[in-house]
Amino acid sequence: MATLIAVKKNGESCIAIDSWSMRDPWISPTICVNDPCIIRVGDAFIGLNSSVAFQQAFETTLHNLGPRGIPTTFATRQEVFDFFLKVHEALRNQYFMNVSYQPSQEFEWTPIDAIVVTRDSLFRVDSNRAVYEFSKFWAIGSGEAFALGSLHALYDQIEKPTELAERALSAVKEFDSGSQGQILIQSLKKPILSMATDVAPSSERRKREPKNRSLRLTDISRNRKK
Repeated sequence: MATLIAVKKNGESCIAIDSWSMRDPWISPTICVNDPCIIRVGDAFIGLNSSVAFQQAFETTLHNLGPRGIPTTFATRQEVFDFFLKVHEALRNQYFMNVSYQPSQEFEWTPIDAIVVTRDSLFRVDSNRAVYEFSKFWAIGSGEAFALGSLHALYDQIEKPTELAERALSAVKEFDSGSQGQILIQSLKKPILSMATDVAPSSERRKREPKNRSLRLTDISRNRKK
């Protein structure tokens, strides 16, 4: 196993993991060129606690669903739930996912534990496809308890979510034998408000400026490489 962490603070969210695969953490990125189990989906990141086989079927399902079948924002629990319900149906009917009855399951199970991170929200999805929303942070995986303890202790001391996640994962790797790999972090920032500027002479500015100066929205992530 490995550990997957999500943190939200000061207008920024991030997701981090200490391995390229949650179920096969011994696979090193230096010898295996598979993509990591953190997947960019629209304006969100989805981290999968799953096997490589499940991840591949999941990514194929995303491709087949296309833009119309995927939420653009993942803004609410209902949107996340509807999306994973749609994914479950495709995985069961098209990719032969094993949905054998499990004694603890209320519904057909999806062999997944996932975290969904947007600029504004953090969600966790369990094998019943139940969706939980968290205000500050969450973690899943073999080092979950160590991660949650570290995040709770450090949250008010560190301002940057990426630094919080890195510090927490470093602590997890000290105590959890299943969390030993390279740390990968992906982050999303909210747009910020900035004052509009004008290079015209001050006399001309006064003539054409409205009485109430307005704010314009600048997306600081627009020019970042996705």
